[in-house]
Amino acid sequence: MRKSVSTPLFSALCIFSAIASMAQNQTFSTVGTSDFTVPATVLAVKVECVGGGGAGGRVTPSNAFDTDAGGGGGGGAYASALVQVTAGNLYPVTVGAGGFNTGTSGNGGDSYFADGAVVKAAGGLTRSGNDNEAGVDGGQAANSLGTVVFSGGKGGNGDEGDADGGGGGGAAGSTGNGFDGGQVAAGAARPNLGGNGGPGGADGANGQPGGNYGGGGGGSSANGSNDRNGGPGASGVVVVTWCTISAVTPSSACGGSNQTIQIKGTNFGTVDSVVFGNQSVTFNAVSDTLITVNASTLNSGGQIRVYSQNGISQSATSFQFVSNTVSTSVNGMTVFSTYSGGPSATYQWYDCLNGNSPIAGATQASYTSAVNGLFSVTVTENGCETSSDCAALVSASIDENLNNGVSVYPNPTEDVVYINVEGSEIQQVELISITGKLVYSKEGQINSLSLQGMAKGTYILRITSTKGVVLKKIWLN
Repeated sequence: MRKSVSTPLFSALCIFSAIASMAQNQTFSTVGTSDFTVPATVLAVKVECVGGGGAGGRVTPSNAFDTDAGGGGGGGAYASALVQVTAGNLYPVTVGAGGFNTGTSGNGGDSYFADGAVVKAAGGLTRSGNDNEAGVDGGQAANSLGTVVFSGGKGGNGDEGDADGGGGGGAAGSTGNGFDGGQVAAGAARPNLGGNGGPGGADGANGQPGGNYGGGGGGSSANGSNDRNGGPGASGVVVVTWCTISAVTPSSACGGSNQTIQIKGTNFGTVDSVVFGNQSVTFNAVSDTLITVNASTLNSGGQIRVYSQNGISQSATSFQFVSNTVSTSVNGMTVFSTYSGGPSATYQWYDCLNGNSPIAGATQASYTSAVNGLFSVTVTENGCETSSDCAALVSASIDENLNNGVSVYPNPTEDVVYINVEGSEIQQVELISITGKLVYSKEGQINSLSLQGMAKGTYILRITSTKGVVLKKIWLN
């Protein structure tokens, strides 16, 4: 059966918004609420959040010899998840503020996407009150929402005896919980996104601010009789990442073809699945910008969707998959075709016994032959070719006496067929498969033929004698 490679009918090109054309992620670090516009063809985005860090402790010494010390503030939590979105829509993004401790105090704010129902990172606690040496917790995973959540580091304890403030806890990042602060020592930064805590004030110094993003502030220590505020926490962050499909080449395929379909795009990252219409297909993620699919695995078309760690993207236009069938039936010396496609199809009949050569002028849905033979048809529509198996015509004979004088038995058979030609000597016997392939050939007087070990099915026996050529259809059960 012959199959062809289709010619692309159209290009599946994505249309991007201005923001999507410049980058595949957007970082929100300004405290408060901003809007994120979903790029065209994007169905889901990856959202990562870090909550604001808490502030360090405040000291209010009563005299010049006071050695008060404050504990460190907690680092912000980390949370991430894929969030389903609608292309073109605006979604609010909220960045949590860093905590403060200036006589009045506030904890680090939560950071979240939309209403925070899918992904939210809790802010770290502030070491509230005055002259309290104990460090406080970071934002907790238990108070956050997401597929991946980590807790911020705890603020370190201060030491009143040495007038040392506690270091701020480091924020959590995508790789784990935030690091705890120590006496003066700040909690280290946790990759990725998590900021370091601020060092605690040593020997009467101020606590230092937490580092971006979400680091807890360091606790202050006494220096004379002056009040000292705790180091502020760093504000949080929200990062929105997405992937896009930029082109699909070719944009159509024929059923049964072995074409390689290239899905080009940006920022695919780790790909979980690829879907054509409603069919999940086998794919090869070649790189961050290229995915390949073999057309032989397809059974449907439709819009293409890529599901990856960076979101879900969809092709702007549908992939066209053409999968039609054609079968044949015989009535006398006419072969009729039955095609599942449309009326715009064209037909070409072929002679299976003559190297599958095209038959001149045989371009209709049926073909009538004056001679016995094997014939197939190829139907072409929308750049795709679909071919039938070969059909046998064995009703015609120039010499009816010759045709009637040749017998093949038993037919059907399970093993051996016997050949008898009345009044003539057999010169050659050929066994041909229904697809036109020569299976067996032997010259000379052949009176029997063993079919043992051959595949069951229909065969054509071509018998050449001194009187002419006769075709007989036989069935192997």
